[in-house]
Amino acid sequence: QKIDTKRWNFFGSGVKLLLNHLDVLENRSIHILREAYSEFKNLCMLWSIGKDSTVLLWLTRKAFFGHVAFPLVHIDTHYKIPEMIIYRDKLAREWQLDMIYGENTDALRTGETFPEGKTNRIQCCKNLKTEALTNTLSGTWPRYHLNHRTGKYENRSHFVLSYSGERSRRGKHCASLSIDALVSGSNRFTGFG
Repeated sequence: QKIDTKRWNFFGSGVKLLLNHLDVLENRSIHILREAYSEFKNLCMLWSIGKDSTVLLWLTRKAFFGHVAFPLVHIDTHYKIPEMIIYRDKLAREWQLDMIYGENTDALRTGETFPEGKTNRIQCCKNLKTEALTNTLSGTWPRYHLNHRTGKYENRSHFVLSYSGERSRRGKHCASLSIDALVSGSNRFTGFG
């Protein structure tokens, strides 16, 4: 299938720019990020440190001219290779990211993990990802926030977060973003992806 491209005339200067398909998707994503930021209070973005969410982080920096205008939230399952956590913290310091992580310390402490623990893969994923995410966003469990002065994470569970993250259902058009909203009690979780 041939990609439909359009010519744009910017600033009335007669300079023409040919946008390819990726440029169009990038511009659409940047527009959605800016729109979400302007519409939703207490917005944050999920960052798994994987390729998809790191692309979303890069797009967010482009959308806000090198700055990330809202906190990043990582759910630490303790199953990432150590270099990924080092990478997360290095980028957080270098780019002055408002970095937060959450975890299910009870499941980790009691061994409710797979394969060495007392549960199957599905329950392990629910424990370490779903429950940790839900309770981190709601503030029920600790939120560890990077203090840029000390370089250490501190427990700061007192603020409300909404979230944004990359699309989890990958389909034919996975590069496009959509906006979904969930309401849970008094907290409004807002996500795009």
